[in-house]
Amino acid sequence: MMNIANMGQRLVRASLILAFGAALAGCNGSAETATAKPPLEGARIGGAFALTDQNGKTVRDSDFAGKYRLVYFGYSFCPDICPVDLQKLMRGLSRFEKADATRGAKVAPLFITVDPERDTPEALKPFVARYHPRLLGLTGTPDQIAAVAKAFVVTYNKVPGSAPDRYLMAHSQLAFLMDPEGKPLALLPLDDPATDIDEGAPDKVAAELARVVRADVAYTFALDPRCVATVDLPVPVATWRFGRWAGQSGRFKPMLLMMPLVWWALDLRRADLVVTSSHAFVNAVHAPHGRHVSYCHTPMRYAWDWRLERGRMPRRVRWMMGPAAWTLRRFDRRFSRHVDQYIANSAFVAARIRRAYGRDATVVNPPIDIDRLAGPLVAADGRGPFVTAGRLVPYKRHDLAIAAAEAAGVPLVVAGGGPELARLQEIAGPNVTFEPEPSDERLRELLSNARALVFCGIEDFGMLPVEAQACGTPVIARAAGGA
Repeated sequence: MMNIANMGQRLVRASLILAFGAALAGCNGSAETATAKPPLEGARIGGAFALTDQNGKTVRDSDFAGKYRLVYFGYSFCPDICPVDLQKLMRGLSRFEKADATRGAKVAPLFITVDPERDTPEALKPFVARYHPRLLGLTGTPDQIAAVAKAFVVTYNKVPGSAPDRYLMAHSQLAFLMDPEGKPLALLPLDDPATDIDEGAPDKVAAELARVVRADVAYTFALDPRCVATVDLPVPVATWRFGRWAGQSGRFKPMLLMMPLVWWALDLRRADLVVTSSHAFVNAVHAPHGRHVSYCHTPMRYAWDWRLERGRMPRRVRWMMGPAAWTLRRFDRRFSRHVDQYIANSAFVAARIRRAYGRDATVVNPPIDIDRLAGPLVAADGRGPFVTAGRLVPYKRHDLAIAAAEAAGVPLVVAGGGPELARLQEIAGPNVTFEPEPSDERLRELLSNARALVFCGIEDFGMLPVEAQACGTPVIARAAGGA
């Protein structure tokens, strides 16, 4: 993903928020696509303008600050090329909007005439209405049009016709995609009249929009720079004053009750779209002028499943968890109104969201790079150890795997780190070995050579069983949760 427990630890510890002045990175989510330089980056194209739209209203370039602009030059009396180009461009934009309505809404389509003599507001209004409900038709005086055409390196000239008012306009055939600051990003594909190839097909336009439009910044409650470096996020990552200390030290518990305050205080007044990916507290995020889409890995456990979290808290404060959870539930349910659209990582979590917030959620399973995990299916003798892996926290029930291995007299490897490590080492027998914090490559090796993965927790989704199966390893799991 950039999508973003186990997965959260590998990416940025704790909650991750993508605050968009525009939209997510390209549809396939690859780092290569997201970080590739836009083709027109640095080109001296575009500039300030003040023109008149089809409703007679003055429109300035500054009106589109924070939005991407799709800019096409043409004229409404064009007999062939302009109508075809506009039809395919707007169909491409419509497909992009259908795939992601919120991202699509961040692209402002503009048609700028090169024929101000005939293209009055009254003439443009029915013309642009044919192609897209948000398409703005812009005209002006001959000098205004000449200035904006020059800024966009567009040339045009009048070609006499059969009558004085039947002339044609020869002009550059270009469609620009500009960034939220009005700087050029790319040329959108258009048909070449000299070929039979459909270069400007709507799906190609939609793909180019998805490739170029991207996020502005990522906010996280706690930040470990080492984690960020391994993920290669294509946007700046911001945190609060104590975020780096919390990320590097792992000391989140003292700041638990500060999380909703930090998210609530985040100033997102200029954000048009905010996408949150978390399992705690980010319902408090408020985007007053934009949409909040929440990729929810589970409603906050400290509030809704607090009994599972008791083992993580010091004994002297466990008596407080019941009353505290009741209070957190009230606030979490109230903050859930800040969310416009919930996305769940599994049908199991979608049901939890429905019970907690009374809201429906679209299910989108998290991405797993199974190609990275491909390798030898089993150990050479087929008798490798059993493996249980993941964050060592109480609700994952690694203690059950240890007890089962003891009872069966089979070898078990416990791979992972966390607050339960010392307790699990105390109860483990000589047939159990521990590999705290294995690297991705070492985990792949363990899974590939395991007799089976033992997965005892009730997980929200359960990425590890999928990773194990990608290695060709059987999985023993409870018939519950996302697994």
